Amino acid sequence: MKNIGLAFVLMIAACDNTSSPTEQMAEVRLLGINASGSARVRVAGLNLTIDGRAWPDQVTDKELDLGQLDQAWAAATFNLPADAHKVAINLQFQKAGTVVRNGKTQPLDLSGPPVNVMADATLMRPRSKVVLQLDLSRSLVDQGEQVFLLPDFIVLY
Repeated sequence: MKNIGLAFVLMIAACDNTSSPTEQMAEVRLLGINASGSARVRVAGLNLTIDGRAWPDQVTDKELDLGQLDQAWAAATFNLPADAHKVAINLQFQKAGTVVRNGKTQPLDLSGPPVNVMADATLMRPRSKVVLQLDLSRSLVDQGEQVFLLPDFIVLY
């Protein structure tokens, strides 16, 4: 009888799944759409807040070509807490990039507004990412010989 009782206690202990929730690695990705050529940018910084608390992240130092329409570039990675609800993202580009349009390379002014997003952590968890899809046909604005980026984007999970 003692063996049955011990086996029952061990079975209950093995099935108890009350372990503390853990963080998971997550990414902020950038995807350009509707581009007619190369659009090279670099991320200058990312301010990340999770449920109102400042949160550390790792920003890529690579040049990203948003004109490569089949590539969602990893702009930053961070640990997403299991109990997180809202992720506020403020992404700034370095001030200058380049764009190729109609075979002509032009300077790209990235000093405009940052990309601000309030992402839902619940929607991020299944794929461990949020994708900011920038519509380059709407975001690249000509002003004489200069091209400015005024981000027009949607959020995908």
